[in-house]
Amino acid sequence: MPPLTPEAFWSFYKKAVQESGSWRAYQDNPSWTTIAKSAAESVCRNQFGLQTGREYFRVDVVGWTGRSDYDYDLRVAFEAENTKDWEDELCRLAHIVSDLRVLVAYQSHRSRRAEKALDEYLIRHKDRVLRDRNCRWLFIFRPILWEPKRLLGSLYRR
Repeated sequence: MPPLTPEAFWSFYKKAVQESGSWRAYQDNPSWTTIAKSAAESVCRNQFGLQTGREYFRVDVVGWTGRSDYDYDLRVAFEAENTKDWEDELCRLAHIVSDLRVLVAYQSHRSRRAEKALDEYLIRHKDRVLRDRNCRWLFIFRPILWEPKRLLGSLYRR
């Protein structure tokens, strides 16, 4: 098994999403959310050998190792948000003790990029985010719908 790093998770996750995603699904939030969660579960199980579950601790997907219901180590906590506001998911993940926390979200909106929102959220939730200094984070910002639609349209005109 490869080491559980943000870089490794991203590499496997990106491939899993590409294999099961489509432009039609991307435009349909419930479909895309299902794809995002399924890809996270697949990566946790198939690439890192973890057991998985959904909605443990109100987190979309978790991956763990362990021997029983009461003897486990939470390795991955994964949240996917399909609206422009994902501060709640960041705060929720900050309270979960795991080796890797993954947040997948849209770019916020046309006038404020996700990176700007992330800066603001990290200032507001700094103490929570830094409480567990052994945990690593992976932020995946998918484009807002108007950007890929415009880009996809330009590809079809060629």
